[in-house]
Formats: sequence, C-alpha cells, structure tokens
Amino acid sequence: MASNASIKHNLDNGSRIKQGLKLHRSMTKATDWRDKAMKAHELNCILSELGLGASLVVCNDSTLIEAGQMLDVLQAEALRNAKPSSATAHSYNGKGIVSVYSGKPGCACGCKGRHYYSTQHRVAEGAARGYPVSDAEVSDVMVTRIIKKLVKHRAFVEEGSSHFALEVGGRLYIAYFSSRPLYWE
Repeated sequence: MASNASIKHNLDNGSRIKQGLKLHRSMTKATDWRDKAMKAHELNCILSELGLGASLVVCNDSTLIEAGQMLDVLQAEALRNAKPSSATAHSYNGKGIVSVYSGKPGCACGCKGRHYYSTQHRVAEGAARGYPVSDAEVSDVMVTRIIKKLVKHRAFVEEGSSHFALEVGGRLYIAYFSSRPLYWE
C-alpha cells in the first residue's frame, strides 16, 4: 500500500492540476487584461508547484496554450497512475460493511467524527459491543455515501485486517466489515 504522504501528494497534485485546468479555461475567456494578469500569476504558481514553473511561464497566448497542453498531459498521467492494478483493487458490495466512520484524521474513536451502522447489522453490532445501537447511530444513507467515497478514490484506499480507510480532503473515512468483502477480478 502507498504511504499516507504519497497518497496526500498524489491527491494534492491531482487537485492542483484540476485547479490549473479550470483557471486555464477561465483565462482563455477573460477579456480584461488585469483579470488575465491575475489569473496568469495564479496559473504560474500552480505550474511552479507542479514542477513546471522553471520551464513554462504564462505571459502570452502561446504560453497559455502550451500550459493547457501540459496540464492535459499531467492530468492524463495522473489518471493513468491512479488506476489500480487488478492485484490491489478493492471492492465491496456493501453487504459485508457493518459500520463506517467519517471524521477528522488522527483518531477514529468518535471524538473527531461519527460512526454510522447499517440497518441490517444493527442488532448483531449492538450485541457485539454489549449495548444496543441507537436510532441516531443507524444511517444506511451515510454508509452508502462513505462506501461510494472509498470506491471513487479506491487507488488510495488502505486495507486493514477488518477495515478499509481513506484520508482525503482533510477527512478520514473508514468502512468496517465483519467478514471478508468481495474483490474485483
């Protein structure tokens, strides 16, 4: 599995590439030279963060086109690298997921976020922990939402012995399962 630092770096680069492409599109439509100059400065900062600052500085329409092409290449490369290999790809059908967690990184005891239980595992999980799962703790919507988040970023999901975890956007998402979930072929 990839380390948290490399996962964060890859996600940050991906988001900066997206920001650069969005900025590039808005810059091509800008008519006011002051607005264009501010966007050029911001785009140059993004290009510098991505390691292209020394070789490419946006200052006219031709370098703007070149920047767009470079950002397209970087995005294609990032997407190609983000596709998981068949050996490490995780999938789960949701039936094996008993609970999920969403909160700030650092601790998953519930002090920085919330645990949600699926309806179908409510009774068994209550029995396992020694007291019943309350209505406020049951949310199939949240379970589904967090599973979708894990699937969307599956290349960055870390697998534990009884959970899958993902840290993205300053949040920690964990899906706990009782039995081994299904895997993609």
